[in-house]
Amino acid sequence: WGVIDLPIGKDTDSPASIEKPWMRRMKVDGEGARPSLTEWRLLASHAGPPCARSLVLLKPRTGRSHQLRVHLHASGHSILGDEIYAQEEDIASSAAVVGGEPRL
Repeated sequence: WGVIDLPIGKDTDSPASIEKPWMRRMKVDGEGARPSLTEWRLLASHAGPPCARSLVLLKPRTGRSHQLRVHLHASGHSILGDEIYAQEEDIASSAAVVGGEPRL
């Protein structure tokens, strides 16, 4: 098992947090960050078109808001279809993978 051990807190600078405070975006080392631990295991990977992607098993050991999304984003591997945390090019690639407009 791999481990992501990064504290998570509120992202008070995010436009999404400012426009929709009830849907606050979180980030590593954000305001009021608390310890957060996620264990992960690679189950499969695919390097071919339209984008590289992996299937991982995730075990959150703490229960922070958006923990899995924040930890994967911070490790450089956003969740397919995640419109809040993924980069624009990742969102476009995920649409090609699933054949449409994915939403998380």
